[in-house]
Amino acid sequence: MRYPDWKEFERHIQLARSRGQSVVMVTHDVGLCNGNTPGCGNMLLAEALKRVTERYPAIPVLAQLGVAMAARELGVSVTKVIGPPSADTPLDRSTGEYNTRTVIGCQKQWCEEHEKFPALALTLAIPLHIGRVMWVMEKEGFTVLPIPPLSLRGRDYTDTKSLYFSIRVAGAVPWGILILYAREILARVLFWKRGWM
Repeated sequence: MRYPDWKEFERHIQLARSRGQSVVMVTHDVGLCNGNTPGCGNMLLAEALKRVTERYPAIPVLAQLGVAMAARELGVSVTKVIGPPSADTPLDRSTGEYNTRTVIGCQKQWCEEHEKFPALALTLAIPLHIGRVMWVMEKEGFTVLPIPPLSLRGRDYTDTKSLYFSIRVAGAVPWGILILYAREILARVLFWKRGWM
């Protein structure tokens, strides 16, 4: 299969537009690395984003900070960067004010402010995280079409220099990927219990 299946993308985009929906691209990152650099996981996501933006350059891109930084290194234009709400927000973990749900809230707010909601969101996140992203986005009223990642291997998105403990350990030791899976499972339970997905 060619990457991605352009006929399928085109079908979904045309269907959304026929229903009066706007189309946007949204991304979710894997956190930053030492020195506030994007790291290899975000670079891999940005490479996937680049392939889609080359095909659809007019679609706005609403990218979380790490992917936005990596995308700019690759020459991809980002319409809106979604970062932490304040300089005091720690970048080494998710917090109540900066997490998957709040990032989606910012993406939805941008769409509403620019009269692009309801929207079909071409959505990019690491394979382990895309399920939770989709569930939260659908609860917020988005129609979601995942952008296929360039790799399905979770380890390809890890980085021993990551500020996030789970991403750092997953890249450092063979069994570390289990910590990343455990974190995602616990996050899904928490989001479900709070009614966020």
